[in-house]
Amino acid sequence: MRTAKSRAGIRLKLSTALLVLSASVLAVTVAAVTVLLGTPPHEIFIPAAIGLGSVLSAAIVGWRMSARIARPLVALKEGVIAVARGDFNASVRATSNDEIGVLCDAFNQMAVDLKSKLDHLAHVAHHDTLTHLPNRVLTYDRLQQALARARRRGLKVAVIFLDLDRFKAINDTLGHAGGDQALRQLSERLTTCLGADDTVGRLGDDEFAFVLPDLADGQDCSRFAEGLLQSLALPIRIDQHQTVITGSIGVAVFPSDGDDADTLLKNADAAMCRAKELGRNNVQFYAPQMHKQALGNLQLEADLRQALAREEFVLQFQAKVSLESGQISGFEALIRWQRPGETLVPPAQFVPLLERTGLIVPVGEWVIRAACRQIRAWRDEGIRPLPVAINLSARQFQRQDVCGTVKRALAEFEIEPRLLEIEITETTAMEHSEDMVATLRDLKALGVRIAIDDFGTGYSSLSYLKRFPVDSIKIDRSFIGQVADNPDDAAIAKAIIMMAHSLQLTVTAEGVETAAQLAFLVSNNCNEVQGYYFSRPLPATECGALLKQQLQVKPSRGSGDAQRVVRLVDQEGWWHGGREEVVPLF
Repeated sequence: MRTAKSRAGIRLKLSTALLVLSASVLAVTVAAVTVLLGTPPHEIFIPAAIGLGSVLSAAIVGWRMSARIARPLVALKEGVIAVARGDFNASVRATSNDEIGVLCDAFNQMAVDLKSKLDHLAHVAHHDTLTHLPNRVLTYDRLQQALARARRRGLKVAVIFLDLDRFKAINDTLGHAGGDQALRQLSERLTTCLGADDTVGRLGDDEFAFVLPDLADGQDCSRFAEGLLQSLALPIRIDQHQTVITGSIGVAVFPSDGDDADTLLKNADAAMCRAKELGRNNVQFYAPQMHKQALGNLQLEADLRQALAREEFVLQFQAKVSLESGQISGFEALIRWQRPGETLVPPAQFVPLLERTGLIVPVGEWVIRAACRQIRAWRDEGIRPLPVAINLSARQFQRQDVCGTVKRALAEFEIEPRLLEIEITETTAMEHSEDMVATLRDLKALGVRIAIDDFGTGYSSLSYLKRFPVDSIKIDRSFIGQVADNPDDAAIAKAIIMMAHSLQLTVTAEGVETAAQLAFLVSNNCNEVQGYYFSRPLPATECGALLKQQLQVKPSRGSGDAQRVVRLVDQEGWWHGGREEVVPLF
């Protein structure tokens, strides 16, 4: 490249040559005119010099304009074409400080700014805006690259799905700002678990995917997944609150669990769902039967969406027995699914799917109306109606006007509000405390009874029992099963009964299946019992027959409380019970 000094030398030489040439042309012109016209040279020299000077000036001006205007404009055109083709490094050299130079500088700055903007847009298109982790598109692209490399080198690639457990509770209790803060903290923590070539991407609200390339064996990803659980086990702080967010993890490994990106992602997701089914906060590796189960769940969901329209749901009722009066004091309504061509499907197989799909909302409304309809039917048969308890889920309180639904059902079937009891779990109550309290108070104002189900398995707290308009609590069956043999379970059950009574609450024990359990509950002044020792869930017609028989439980005392037995007798005094095995007495 020529330096500025060399370019100046060239221009000087060109100017000297041009002056010599001009003088020569002037001399020749004067001589020619003198010879041809016979005019004295001094009369011709001045006009000829002026004319030649004008021509020479015009040539010089044209040459300078070409150098200062035409050439930069051509360069600008070429630069615009280059930028349009994607070459954002194109630039135009400014040769002056006039308007043309300003235009060249503006073009160069525009190219730099445009490149910066496009780089930003490319980042946004491939990264999550909240956590700045790779999004689904970039994660998928890196998985494709890792698989191509693994095929060439004969190595393994692991795909790990992580779904945060019950993250919705964080959003509901601390707000979406708190949830965003938690996601950012967790994302930073997950990033620290990565190796040099690993990738973690955010696929959805609370779902992350890891790509572990170039693995020699599957043990590497197993250790990595366990490390993720340990990392998540550390508490995080959100404003003034400290909490722990666990995760469910599913793992699929190339090539054993899939030969392409889509299959691996699908199988890792299936393994993650299995981890959730097994209680969350664990790691599951993909197994072929998971795919079959996933297909079964897909068909189950399709059938569930039609079940309500086809009137395939039915209610069964399990009796609750008062240990004060010895009589049936009420029922709990339990939903069942009469799938065409099959026996009744138990709720454990389809209620979780109703929750995940949101179908629990219309199905829950159907349960409320069906329970009220049955209470009215018993009354029309001349049977004294007893309270019926129904279970409501958190999703119903979020998306349904529960109070309005209950009020309409009571009015439609002309049912006294005291005959309906709403049961919610402790977890449901605590996840939505403020909204829940308002809704429960509205229900209480209607005259509907409120019960806390599965008490002792969630966030048991005297403070929330004071705030919530609760009438009764139900001791979870996990504490009842071993009360006759396990001192710890017995102590917990006693403490719950004493605490509830001190708060003027009724206590119902679930899962009573033996005479020994019943004797313990009688001796500790439990109010009601429910379980297979008395009755399995029954169709409404059989429950009506039980009510007509007016069966009664009569406690009979031995020499001490430990020898108390409870005998179920009919109106004629016949004893139907006294057996330790799980045989329904009703």
